[in-house]
Amino acid sequence: MLTIMRIIIIGLGCFIALDFLGLKGTVTSLLAGAGIVGLALGFAFQDITENFIAGVAMGIRKPFRPGDIIQTSEVFGTVKYLNFRNTIIETFSGQLEIVPNKHLFRNVLTNYSYSGERRIDVPVGISYSDDIDAASKAITNKLNTLNGVIRQDETSCYAAGFGDSSIDLVARFWIHYPDGDYLRKMHEAVAAIHSALNEEGISIPFPIRTLDFAVKAGQALDESVIQFKKKSQA
Repeated sequence: MLTIMRIIIIGLGCFIALDFLGLKGTVTSLLAGAGIVGLALGFAFQDITENFIAGVAMGIRKPFRPGDIIQTSEVFGTVKYLNFRNTIIETFSGQLEIVPNKHLFRNVLTNYSYSGERRIDVPVGISYSDDIDAASKAITNKLNTLNGVIRQDETSCYAAGFGDSSIDLVARFWIHYPDGDYLRKMHEAVAAIHSALNEEGISIPFPIRTLDFAVKAGQALDESVIQFKKKSQA
C-alpha cells in the first residue's frame, strides 16, 4: 500500500514539474497515455482489486474471525487466517482451501461460531400403529438426559409427515458449538432415541410395500386365480 502511494506521489510530482517548465503539451500527452495505461491495468487487475476491496469490507464488517467455523456453497471448515486477497479455510478432512475474498463477500455465508450454539435435528420414523404423542414424549425426555444438551425447555419432537411405511418425526435439541462435538452428539442422540422407543415398545419399521392384486374393479385375488385356471384348462 505504501509503495502504491509513493508511486502516485512521484507521478504527480513529475506532472507538476513538467507543467512549470512550460511543457503542457507533453503533460497532456502523458496524461492521455496514463489514462489508457490505467484503463488497461484496471481490466488486467480487476480480480485483484475486487478481492482487495472485499477484504477491506470484511475487515470492517467482520462476518467471521480466525477460528470460526463457516460454510458457503463451495467450502465448509475452520478459518485459519485471512488477508486482503484470500481467506484460508481448513476443511474437516484436513485440507486447506484458498478462497478469494470476493466469493465470501458476494455469496451467502453461514457462521456456526457466531452464537456459540447449534440445533441438531434427528429424523426418525415410527410405525403407523404406534402412538405419536407417546413416542414424542419418550424421545424428548430421553434427549434431555444426555450430557451437553442445553436449552432443555426447547428440546422437542414433532410429527413431520406421512412416510411410505412410517410416521415421520423430527427430534430437535441444542448444544454448545463449536465447543461441543457435533458428530458425537448426533451419535448419542440416535442411540438415545433408539433406546427410548425400545423402552416404550414403539417400533421403527422397515420399508414396507403392500401389493394390491384386485386390478379389475375390486375383483378378489382368489376369483382371479379361478378364472385364470378355467381359461388355462379350456
